[in-house]
Amino acid sequence: MTADFYLTQIVSHHSRPEVERFVTEAARRGVAIPGLFGVFFYRSANPRTLETLRAFLPVPVDELKAEFAEGTTPEDVCARSIRELAQ
Repeated sequence: MTADFYLTQIVSHHSRPEVERFVTEAARRGVAIPGLFGVFFYRSANPRTLETLRAFLPVPVDELKAEFAEGTTPEDVCARSIRELAQ
């Protein structure tokens, strides 16, 4: 293998179990290079926007709606994903 790293699809703190399974399986298969996980900056919980995005990437619609309804800012949603997935 000649790669220095690998890229993945968009993930969030809502998909942490799936990310953990992926990382565990990659390690089991001997993948030793680091992975870079994409984190999308969701600006709002606008249902139309989220449904449109679902055509291109996995979107945790219900979870995002709940977070934004609680008053969580877009910056905090993104930061939470980065923080939790970095662990």
